Amino acid sequence: DLGTVRIRELLRAESGDRRAMTRLIQHNVREMMNAVKRTLPFEKVSSLIAIGSEARFAARKLGAEEELSAVAAKDLRKLADQILAMTPDQAASAFSVPAAEAESFAPAFLAYAELIRLNQVDRLLVPCASMRDGLLLQMAKSIQSGSTVFFPDQTIAAALNLARKYHADEKHGLHTAALARLIFQATQA
Repeated sequence: DLGTVRIRELLRAESGDRRAMTRLIQHNVREMMNAVKRTLPFEKVSSLIAIGSEARFAARKLGAEEELSAVAAKDLRKLADQILAMTPDQAASAFSVPAAEAESFAPAFLAYAELIRLNQVDRLLVPCASMRDGLLLQMAKSIQSGSTVFFPDQTIAAALNLARKYHADEKHGLHTAALARLIFQATQA
């Protein structure tokens, strides 16, 4: 993820001052969440699902190791604060993980806690599955059905969000898409 890479680079540049690093992480998380808030319809969110090694690590450390674990925002914030007080090397040693992995814990946990706060949900759901598992499953389903589009619903949702961002006429776009689909289907017959 580009955001994680950017934060890691900034953290390395500020490696001497822990308070400056903490402020930098918090500032970047707030900026990232403001950008996300402008592009996603948070009012429609009823659950948040986090997939990734940081989320699975947090679930394990907070005592939730089920197929679908629920992690409370306040517990996630406490874990982030605990890790923010450490250097990445100290966190790696304390939690027996590689230092490169420990570098992204605090920013990830703060981002998750902020997403929970913005969406007014009380927890983050963490499946034991990874992004790779989901991607492989979706690809297998698409191949089995003969489709070449791996994520049709997500593709349409992304196109609609982009249209909203640029204030396009959504009704006209959907009508045009329906007509294009009809023409395509007619040429296949």
